[in-house]
Amino acid sequence: MFFPAQKGSILILALVVLAALVFLGSAFLNSSTIGFQMTKAQTAGITAYYLAEAGSQEAIFKLKNDVVWKAAFETKSTPQDPLCSSWSITDMEREDVFSGGAGYEVSVNNLGCARAEIVSIGYALGPSGAKSKRTVKILVFKPLGNFLSSYSLFGGDPSGDIVVSSVSPMNIHSGDLFSNNDLRVKTNSALYADNKILTAGNILVDGSSQLSATSCSANRCDGDCVAALECPPSMIDMPSLDFDSASSSSYLSRAQSGDCSSFRIDNETDCVFSPEEFEKTMWAFYPVFSITASSTIYITGDFNLRAGQIFSLNGALAADGNINLGRDYCWVRLEPPFLRCGNSRLTLIRSGSIPAGLLAKGKIEAGGMLGVGGKALDVNGLVYAGDEIKFSSVSSPIVIRGSVAGRKLSFSSLQDGFDVFLDKSVISSILTDTSYALVISADHWEEEY
Repeated sequence: MFFPAQKGSILILALVVLAALVFLGSAFLNSSTIGFQMTKAQTAGITAYYLAEAGSQEAIFKLKNDVVWKAAFETKSTPQDPLCSSWSITDMEREDVFSGGAGYEVSVNNLGCARAEIVSIGYALGPSGAKSKRTVKILVFKPLGNFLSSYSLFGGDPSGDIVVSSVSPMNIHSGDLFSNNDLRVKTNSALYADNKILTAGNILVDGSSQLSATSCSANRCDGDCVAALECPPSMIDMPSLDFDSASSSSYLSRAQSGDCSSFRIDNETDCVFSPEEFEKTMWAFYPVFSITASSTIYITGDFNLRAGQIFSLNGALAADGNINLGRDYCWVRLEPPFLRCGNSRLTLIRSGSIPAGLLAKGKIEAGGMLGVGGKALDVNGLVYAGDEIKFSSVSSPIVIRGSVAGRKLSFSSLQDGFDVFLDKSVISSILTDTSYALVISADHWEEEY
């Protein structure tokens, strides 16, 4: 049996419980709504990001395959426009990629010859119809098929360095210096470069030495270097030469079809020599052996310049093995006068547009018996070694007009300095500059929200 006061209390309690249930229901509904909106916003953000990625990948595909995009991106440098600043690509947009107004916009910004920044903005509708956006940026580039035309000195071994020790001065004229690893300048050396020093590793200069150049490396980024593109630069594969394939453009084929009958002493006519055949020829023309007609000489092994031999060539000398210059002060053969001694010199000239260079499948080494009485090495051509190039203890000037390329480069105790002048025409006669490389490299990318 309930009393009236008790009945009133129960009514009040029921109203309180009902109000609490209504409040909790409203809070749960509001929380669910907020959670749904957050989920929808997150989904829109993820969708926008992947659309931005899709836009950047479509742009890369079009730079590789679309006729218009590819032609613009691969604009070549000219004297009138050396930085390729004239090319442009129209912005691209893809609308309604997914239902609900999602899509992406892509722009390709010109950064130079076959260099660009791709900016891709993806968007998708979020809560209340607002757009969620994500931005992806990718820096892309293609090296020239004949990239060597940019470099006076090129070191192509990712595990080897370019070392300059006790050389003052070393002058790099016109072109850049590039190393796939470190550059080390030490022991009272002075290195001067007109353009840039680019190394995929570090540039290390000891306290007794000096370096004067715009430097771009893992530990330095000077002057007008573009950090995202050049500091450090991407590694570049060592260029390869066709020494002895069956192609008519290989150096063996060129020598086989050449005419060296004017100086051969063995009744042969072509320009292919074994090491012994060429040494015997040099012995016969000692001390001055000058080949003035445009020629490609091919040695099927090592080439050695010894003992007072003054050798000059108009064209290219390619060796299937190593090239050794000035390593021996004396030379002994079983032919009169049996012994010859002295310092050697090498001059390489170039007429017109003929291929010209000192080219070794293996190593090139220049030693202390090179020089005296003139330039030790005077080359108008490409100095190229499939392995190491090492110049050491040479007391006379070394002058190269063309380029120097090897897997590792070492210059030490060059008492009268070293000068290399980039000559693109020399390089193009050896390495034909036909196109950009096939691969587009993505050098750097970032996301913006």
